[in-house]
Amino acid sequence: RVSIQNRAIRLKIPKGPTRPTVPKGPPAQTS
Repeated sequence: RVSIQNRAIRLKIPKGPTRPTVPKGPPAQTS
């Protein structure tokens, strides 16, 4: 249950804490 959730969160957003509602993730890293 943690591995699946962690994988989905990691694939959705690299950081998460910074932007939990990011479109892809890359934009948050560059900004």
